[in-house]
Amino acid sequence: MNPTRGSFSALLGLVAVVMTVGCAKPHPAEGLRPLPLVMEKESLTREAASLQPFFQWEPFPRKVELKADRSGALGRIQNVTYDLRIWRAEGVNSGVCRPLLPRYGSEDRGGPCIYPAELVYTRGGLPNPFHTVESPLSPFTVYLWAVRARFQLDGQPRLTEWSVLNETDEHRIFPKPRDGTRPSLGHYSFQTPGGTDAGAPGLDSGNVQR
Repeated sequence: MNPTRGSFSALLGLVAVVMTVGCAKPHPAEGLRPLPLVMEKESLTREAASLQPFFQWEPFPRKVELKADRSGALGRIQNVTYDLRIWRAEGVNSGVCRPLLPRYGSEDRGGPCIYPAELVYTRGGLPNPFHTVESPLSPFTVYLWAVRARFQLDGQPRLTEWSVLNETDEHRIFPKPRDGTRPSLGHYSFQTPGGTDAGAPGLDSGNVQR
């Protein structure tokens, strides 16, 4: 039986988590978000400290979702694991977004415009909400990544949506909430350092200007 999202995926959108760092808020997103959170006012491409970066994301289910779950369905979740995918990015990493593929539309939207090209790394069944890439990535390269949770609810397999950033007034090329037509444009991005002698694994909370 294939895992299905069913009505459960809607539970992820029940609560908008309001967290502040000074006056900043997390960038609107769907699915599990990376830790530290991507903030609304920061550049959205982070700088990796290593060619084998360390990724961490929100554990599933989150406390806010459990608190908002009036039916108690989330309390019956078992066997949570995570899937991680990393793609080499292609496209323009700064300036005005121009159409790359017909399905992405034809309007210049004034934002970064990169998309996933080659799938270079994939792991499934990860038992914890964190992972260190096991094989070195290419230096000085922009990559996109996404994560989702797999779990069982009442004995039936389920999946969350892939993590994705949503559009804002500043970043209109990203998909609107629950919009499945352009999800790849909202994947989280990072850039690897320029040499093979990069430091210890880590994804810096700083970021690269797009």
